[in-house]
Amino acid sequence: MKSPRDDRSAALTRFAWGVLAVNLAVIVWGGFVRASGSGAGCGAHWPLCNGVVVPQDPQLETLIELGHRLTSGLALLAVVALGVRTLRQYSKVTAEGRGMRRLAWLAVLFIFVEAALGAGLVLLEYVGQNSSGARAVWMAGHLVNTFLLLAILAGLAFAPFLFPGTRSLNVAAKICVFILLVASYDLLLMPTTQMKACIS
Repeated sequence: MKSPRDDRSAALTRFAWGVLAVNLAVIVWGGFVRASGSGAGCGAHWPLCNGVVVPQDPQLETLIELGHRLTSGLALLAVVALGVRTLRQYSKVTAEGRGMRRLAWLAVLFIFVEAALGAGLVLLEYVGQNSSGARAVWMAGHLVNTFLLLAILAGLAFAPFLFPGTRSLNVAAKICVFILLVASYDLLLMPTTQMKACIS
């Protein structure tokens, strides 16, 4: 017979999977924004769109960019809610609880960094048809942060039933971070190469 604690853990796990799915959808939509050149659809304004809350008679690129901002805001709220639920459910007393709480704090940290990087791209006008080396640096940082955020959210979704012990949880988290950093190495080199090409 399941205990109330088991039910809460199952509910939190389902919620974590939902938050992960929302963030994946936002990333896919962000890719469409870049591919369609709609990143400048709201001009150099953030969090407003073209200086207003609700743009009047918007163009298609404005609707695409505004949709991305709204879904990104939803993702931020979802991650914060997941972090709060995890912190409330897991105690500092147990080793497993400390591991889950660390992941929760990291998730909240990285989603706010994600929002700050996205805002910076808009405010500095590193969107649309901008092909500068500085944009490449910001885009690489944005992408690396996204990968790390997804790894943390996946850890929160998987950990309760795959990694019940903190030692296993910490090892799994370190492996995920290492793999993502290695995979992102070429992204970090890319902007350096592009800047050299711009200078020469």
